[in-house]
Amino acid sequence: MKVLFPENLNLKQLLEENPPGFNYKEDKFYYIIGLIWKQKEKNDKLINRKLVPICAKLLQGVIKDYHQYLKYLLDNDVLRTDGQYIPEFRSCHFGFGEKYINQPVNYHEIKDYCLLKNLTKRYDQLNNKKRTSLPYADKQKKFGIDSEAFEKIRRRLEVAQVHGWTKAINRNNFKLSNLLAIEEHNDLGSCDTTSGRFHGPLTRQPRGCRRFNTYNGEKNLVAIDMKSAQPLLYALLFDPEFYDPTYSGDKFTLAKIFYASDQWKARIQKTIKNLFTGNETYSSKPWEYDSTVSSVIPLGKEEASPKSGYGQDTRLPHIPPPIMIPESELSPVISGFSEFLSDPVNIDSLNRYKTEVSSGNFWNYYMEEYEKRTGRSFKTKKQAKNFFWHMIYSRPENKERAKEITFQIFPHLRLLERFKTINHATLPILMQTIESNLFLNHICLRLYTEYPAIDFYTIHDCIVCHEEHREVAERMILSETTKFIGLTPAVSMEYLK
Repeated sequence: MKVLFPENLNLKQLLEENPPGFNYKEDKFYYIIGLIWKQKEKNDKLINRKLVPICAKLLQGVIKDYHQYLKYLLDNDVLRTDGQYIPEFRSCHFGFGEKYINQPVNYHEIKDYCLLKNLTKRYDQLNNKKRTSLPYADKQKKFGIDSEAFEKIRRRLEVAQVHGWTKAINRNNFKLSNLLAIEEHNDLGSCDTTSGRFHGPLTRQPRGCRRFNTYNGEKNLVAIDMKSAQPLLYALLFDPEFYDPTYSGDKFTLAKIFYASDQWKARIQKTIKNLFTGNETYSSKPWEYDSTVSSVIPLGKEEASPKSGYGQDTRLPHIPPPIMIPESELSPVISGFSEFLSDPVNIDSLNRYKTEVSSGNFWNYYMEEYEKRTGRSFKTKKQAKNFFWHMIYSRPENKERAKEITFQIFPHLRLLERFKTINHATLPILMQTIESNLFLNHICLRLYTEYPAIDFYTIHDCIVCHEEHREVAERMILSETTKFIGLTPAVSMEYLK
């Protein structure tokens, strides 16, 4: 097992000049130091932060006398801490001392038998839980990293250090830590507790590093991506059958959603019940929500389509059973949507929207229409995407002109403002929850069940597999998505070479 440490840290010399007052193992020092970049690899928002959270309870399970090692590293300015610990709420945050901040990293291989034994036991415990919740998580172990990748990143680090490019150093440190996590296969990833999205080393991998990925030592991977995936899934929100608890067809409905969070489940349900009543007021504080939702009716096992052939219950254990809002509370929602869709303007807008998202041409269409109305053009498609999502997910009180222009292009999207009445974060969380349901509980589960020999991994709305399996993976995406929302998506393929 390898861990990262600042290249300018000569730990052996430090231990000789300032011998610790206890029996120590050098590898344990390296492991604790390596936790800094291990934590940053799990959350790229921490890349440029000086301090990261480290849970002492988990550390104690690997190194029983960890506090002696930590104290020595703190006393010798290798590490520093904010010392702020709140039981059951906040772990202490640690970071490198001033001398070692923003420095290129190198890796050290841990060889201590006892430490490796404890680490193996710890990783097995964590990964066994992940195997239970995601039966196909183990398939990631077939994917590795090209041996040249580490040298290429190392050369970039040397250039960045010469020029003093701090952000470039940290960015390449992150890439190195991510490549190491993929190569080691210790972290199988997990689903977050907000929307149920899957996150792992391969998911967190920077786009530019994907070409380093290998399968059984060969560069023969292909990424199959659903075009305009998020806009496509929005079509569900404008389908009255999505809210109808009596609907018994194949399409995905509100009653079939598997939530990863009880808090967001309560907020989403309350938002939907009040879409057309106007009883709720907007709150800009995500943590403020009313947990008192009306009584709910448990939903039985979801019956799979006879065509699917992959079992009678597609629920994954990591998500609580679905619940259904009582029909009496959804009746105003269904009638409200029927009235909304009786407007010719909204019908025309929705039909144009469905045509563009299912053809995969949505972003080009949006860019052209925006330029017609404003005389200004987007430089890149990425810029157009960022602009569009900023408008869609912004707070309801945001009344800037650019938002109005987006609603002029697609008038029916105004309805999305009602999904943000309680909190503006409700809408993106709902959409991410729907996306994770589609890919993890339907596409991937069916692919895993019907074709157990195929190895693959996901990057949210994308499946990566061996190029000889691309047709099977593409067929699964098209088949399940069409059944899921009633629209056939367009897909793109990128060869990772």
